[in-house]
This record gives sequence, structure tokens and C-alpha cells, in this order.
Amino acid sequence: HDGGHECHDGHHGGHEGHGGHHGGHDEKQEPPVKPGMIRLQGHFAGVVTTTTHCIEMAIPFDDEVNLNALFPAVGSFIAASTSKVVQDDCHEAKKRVKIWQELSSILKENRMSLEDFTDEEKVAFFAGDHSERPHL
Repeated sequence: HDGGHECHDGHHGGHEGHGGHHGGHDEKQEPPVKPGMIRLQGHFAGVVTTTTHCIEMAIPFDDEVNLNALFPAVGSFIAASTSKVVQDDCHEAKKRVKIWQELSSILKENRMSLEDFTDEEKVAFFAGDHSERPHL
């Protein structure tokens, strides 16, 4: 954790219970994460099941990752929850769809395109220098 930005409302983003836009940043203050990145703080605790494994896991998160990497996973969660709504009219699945869609909207709002970067930044990134922009 870089120590630069803390949210103290219990939701690390402070908006109607499921994260959201924090707003209110002073123009001279650095943003809480670099453009194109997302900070995940919290944990997953549950069971992970594949065709070969079924294991209980507790995975803590306090990491910044490229938010574009989350689009396929979020889309898969939306599709899976939507399928449960269609099949079973499941109230919990409806709530999950809404939460995943909200996260997807936030990711889209913060997504960066190649047009946001200089040619030098693109060359450095695609040559393997992922230390600085662009975070695609």
C-alpha cells in the first residue's frame, strides 16, 4: 500500500454500499491509483472448484492491477448470474448481476485506450517495460 490515499467510510470508494466514485480530489493531489489501474483491497474466502480440484481458499487482496484484465472475468460473472436469474428467478442472483454490472460500468469509465498514450509509451509497453504507463 502506498499510503497516499485512504478511504475511511468502510467501502474503499464510498458510494451506496458497493464502492463507486470517490470524487472530491484536490487538483494538486495525485489520484489514488495510476490511470488504467484498479486497487483491490479485501479478500475472497470460499471454495474454488475445477474439474480436478475442490479447495477452500482465503485469498487476501491489497494489490493494484491493470483494470483491463478484469473485463473478461466480470463479463463471465455477469453471464453466470444472469443465467441463474433466467433459470431460477433467483433473487440473490439478481443482486449479484446488479453489483457486477455496476463494477463493469466503473471499469469502462476508467478504461484507457491506446489513443491515451504517446508513441514512445506504447513502444516501451509492448517491448516489455510495464513499469510505467501505459497500463493496458
